[in-house]
Amino acid sequence: MVERPLTVVQMLPELQEGGVERGTVETSRWLVRQGHRSVVVSDGGRMVSQITEHGGRHIRLPVGEKGPRLLTALLPLRRLFASGGVDVLHLRSRLPAWAAHLAMQTLSPERRPCVVSTFHSTYSVSPYTAIMAKGDASIAISHFVADYARRHYKVDPRRLHVIHRGVDPGHFTPERVSPERVAALRKDWDAPLDGPPVVLMPARMSRVKGHALFIRALALAKDAPWTAVCLGGAEQAGSYKEELLALAGSLGIRERLRFPGHAGDMAAAYLAASVVVAVPARPEPFGRVAIEAQAMGRPVIAAAAGGHLETVLPGATGWLVGENDPASLARALARAVSLPEETRAMGVRARQWASGFTTLAMCEKTFAVYARALREREL
Repeated sequence: MVERPLTVVQMLPELQEGGVERGTVETSRWLVRQGHRSVVVSDGGRMVSQITEHGGRHIRLPVGEKGPRLLTALLPLRRLFASGGVDVLHLRSRLPAWAAHLAMQTLSPERRPCVVSTFHSTYSVSPYTAIMAKGDASIAISHFVADYARRHYKVDPRRLHVIHRGVDPGHFTPERVSPERVAALRKDWDAPLDGPPVVLMPARMSRVKGHALFIRALALAKDAPWTAVCLGGAEQAGSYKEELLALAGSLGIRERLRFPGHAGDMAAAYLAASVVVAVPARPEPFGRVAIEAQAMGRPVIAAAAGGHLETVLPGATGWLVGENDPASLARALARAVSLPEETRAMGVRARQWASGFTTLAMCEKTFAVYARALREREL
């Protein structure tokens, strides 16, 4: 391990919301707590305060800008790297990776920081994406993503490390959520505690997240007892929600469907549900929802693809259903809400299983990649 404090710079387009952003914040917090210096470079966002409030530094630069404004970031980045004070540069997205690459072109190799990249997704196959495989080491957030990176970008297996995303048990723990928080959410959802089981789909309002599939499956399972909640804000203004409500109306289930908007208290939201659904149109590279829900003791119904194959144990902690298959999803939904004892037992096993996916483990493994890359560079 490294015996001195390190300065680690993480780069991503912005700090609004999402799995990449949360992983950045979690890593920054852990680094500071361990006595290291954490710097995050992004174009800002609502999560910047989560970097600075625990002692990290945020530098605002347009590293996610696809236009000419990106060029204004190059000189400040070069100054940052040329200072010699940056030990590790952790690249979490393609455009920031290109910005860093361009900024370092005129620096001698010995003045450049050690470069680690994370494949957060199965990016499109192109020279643009190939930049993510150019560093001293790479991280993939699942075996699914790692296989993709090896297949399409010929990443050296010795330099590619699988580190699953994690959840903070200090936050996603049932005992830390008061009954009042759960009751308040159920009231907001117009889903009384003594009413039908709640089926929760937490996902931003985007066509790729599978809302239409979810609604069609609910219609096939309308004889079962349930209230469905689609929890998440709109990715952009538009009529998508109205389209979904119209679809639900045409299938005769509109009155049983709720769209409460942005999720402010996810831990309570999971606890307010009986089962959680994650069925995106495309395979999830990892899928934090599945692990967060299971950490809260809730079984998951997930599409049998991508990261879900690594995070859900079918028949034990939830159900894996066919991709884009409303009939398969409907059968799992009906079983989950009609057999409460089986669902509760699955929830107990789900919580035990999810204890292996923590932010602490993720951060420790990430730092081990930093340390190994630094050692190999010194050889």
